[in-house]
Amino acid sequence: MKRLYFDTITHSPMALEYLVRSFGADHVLLGSDYPYDMGDPEPVGSLRATGIDNQQITQIAASNACKLLRIGS
Repeated sequence: MKRLYFDTITHSPMALEYLVRSFGADHVLLGSDYPYDMGDPEPVGSLRATGIDNQQITQIAASNACKLLRIGS
């Protein structure tokens, strides 16, 4: 399971919280479903609604993608 990553498009704060708690914030990436309109218009707000901490929000919203794609330092 260490090679699997998930996106945040769960359509439910409870499902998103379960995903983060089950697989870890380090395996969740911010999803948009672009170019389709199924995505969340306020993805960071949805992360905040789960009750996860700010470090995990930053990880999911930015750090994980940078690490996975080897962008930045």
